Amino acid sequence: MSKITIIGTTSWGKTLGVVLARNGLEVRLWARTEREATELRNGGPNPTLLPGITFPPQLSITSSLSGALAEVKAVILAVPSQSMRQNIKLVKDYLKEITDSMTGVAEGVTTTIVAWNLAQQFGLEMPITEKIYQVLYEGLDPRQVIIEILGTEGRHELAGRKWKLVSFFRHRRHS
Repeated sequence: MSKITIIGTTSWGKTLGVVLARNGLEVRLWARTEREATELRNGGPNPTLLPGITFPPQLSITSSLSGALAEVKAVILAVPSQSMRQNIKLVKDYLKEITDSMTGVAEGVTTTIVAWNLAQQFGLEMPITEKIYQVLYEGLDPRQVIIEILGTEGRHELAGRKWKLVSFFRHRRHS
């Protein structure tokens, strides 16, 4: 089983961890402190917004950086952009053999190709990333993408809840 470490317990890092673990990968999520690691182990990804949702068994949480980075095939840095440089410095000595292939993940247009390549490599469904990729690299009309996304059933990657995105936006506009 491929081992992946995610540096960063951000919402994006936890979501990626859950999605990758549910797709059969061994995921290690690194927390900066043992207290944070324990809270995540006991509380799940987000006990306030997603009560009752737990991490899959293939996802482990540790505060040991050396343990998190031992024998991994990929490292994902899912940290705020302002701390990216600090986090790269933190992990670089552990990863000399794979430093050149390290992948950073951040929400935004400039990282679409990275997210799209990871999705292709690991067989993940990432429909919004796919659509952004098609707009940026295949010439798909952005207006068509908006129509397609707003007219489809959405689902939350962690909870599996479904909702109609168009209905959500209509409700918010009239509230």
